[in-house]
Amino acid sequence: MTTIPDNALLIVADTENTCATPERGVCEVGFAIVDRKGNVLSELESLIDPERPITAGASGVHGLTNADVADSPTLSEFFSEDAPGCYGKRIQGPVVIIGHRIGFDVHTIAPFVDGEIFELCTLRWVRRLYPEMDNHKLSTVMFALGLPRPENAHRVMSDVYSALHLAKHTA
Repeated sequence: MTTIPDNALLIVADTENTCATPERGVCEVGFAIVDRKGNVLSELESLIDPERPITAGASGVHGLTNADVADSPTLSEFFSEDAPGCYGKRIQGPVVIIGHRIGFDVHTIAPFVDGEIFELCTLRWVRRLYPEMDNHKLSTVMFALGLPRPENAHRVMSDVYSALHLAKHTA
């Protein structure tokens, strides 16, 4: 069993991507830094220039187009520039990154983290706790459990807050 250090930063995160292949680019990033009780301490979201086209299939899921992200920072700029809409620094670990199917998002965030990363995946939790559900998609789980579902599903902050409610519910 992995022990998470007491000083670990807790981040509920989500990204939206250009496609579902390993060559994907990030076109939106968002996260909420929370305390150990799940209280939000700060949050940030930004459209991101993915440096590659967004596929029609991806746009159909999250609603973002190439025109939407044209003047946005790249992911590297987001994590390094001290500019409006940017985080302006690398994430200092140890860090716990929480989210639904979080391994997908950690893959893109990890290069901007200095220190150890721990993943807490709400998808893994609900598959174990509620194997009988129709499916384990975030929207389905939120409705099935009667949890708050923010508007704009498949946009980062909606999914961040849904994952946060789910994590607090299953903890």
